[in-house]
Amino acid sequence: MVVSRSFILTLGMGMFCGFLSFYLLNSTVTVHPRYIEGISPPQSIYSHPHSHEDLENAAGPEGNVAMHSHSEPHHAGEDLEAEQLKAKVRVLCWVMTNPKNHEKKARHIKATWARRCNKLVFISSVEDKELGTVAVNVGEGRNHLWEKTKAAFSYVYTNHYNDADWFLKADDDTYVIVENLRYMLSPYDASHPLWFGCRFKKYMKQGYMSGAFLNPKAPMLGSPIYSATSSCPTGTHERRRWLCTKSGSTQKICGRRNTQPQEVQARPRRI
Repeated sequence: MVVSRSFILTLGMGMFCGFLSFYLLNSTVTVHPRYIEGISPPQSIYSHPHSHEDLENAAGPEGNVAMHSHSEPHHAGEDLEAEQLKAKVRVLCWVMTNPKNHEKKARHIKATWARRCNKLVFISSVEDKELGTVAVNVGEGRNHLWEKTKAAFSYVYTNHYNDADWFLKADDDTYVIVENLRYMLSPYDASHPLWFGCRFKKYMKQGYMSGAFLNPKAPMLGSPIYSATSSCPTGTHERRRWLCTKSGSTQKICGRRNTQPQEVQARPRRI
C-alpha cells in the first residue's frame, strides 16, 4: 500500500494541533503575586435600607465632565418639551454633602443631572464658593444627619419658599432623571400639602416614609419641629423626620398627604 506525502503531512499537522490544544487547555496559568496585589474578595453591598457605606469611598473622575449642548446642530430642538415642563413644574434640588465629597462627588452632580433643576442648593458644613454650598453649623457623620436635615429644611423654607413648586432632597451619591420627575409630578396640585417617598417598615411597627420630594405646603417646611433648634431627638434622619411629623400639633399636620409614586400596574416608580 502506497501512502502519499499529502496524507502523512495532513496526519502530522493534525497530531501537532491536537497536542498543542491539549497542552493549552490543561496547563496551569501562574500569575505573579505583584499582579494581584490590591485585589480584594467581593463584599456584600447591602447592610440596611439607608446604608451608603458601599459608596463612602467612591469618587468621580478627577477632570471636569464634558456635556453635550442642546445648541449642537444634531441636538437642536430635543429639549423643547423638557423646557416647557421645566417652566410649568419648578423643582428645587437640595443635595446633602460634606467637605470631603465636594470634589469627589458634589461637583459632578452640579455638572450633570442637577443642571436640569430650576434651582440647586448644596448643604454642607463648610462653605465652598466654587461649588456654591450653604454651610450649616452641624457636625458631619451619620449621627448628625437629622440635625443637618432640619437645618436644610429651615434654610429652604426661609430662603426659597417661593422659588419652586416642589423640593427634592438628594444625597451626593444620588442620580435623578429630572425630566421624569417633573413628568410624574405634573398632574399634582402643588398648592395642597403633598409628600412623596418610599414607605419602609424597618425599626417601626407602622413603618415610616423615606425621602424624597415634597411641595412648599408639606408640614415639614416651616413647622417648629423642623427648625434647627428643635428638640426632636437625634438619629437616622428618615425615621426621625417621620416620628417628628407624626408627633407635631394636629393643626399643623392635619390634611397632609404622603404617598408612594406608583405606575399603572402599582409597581414602585423609579426616577
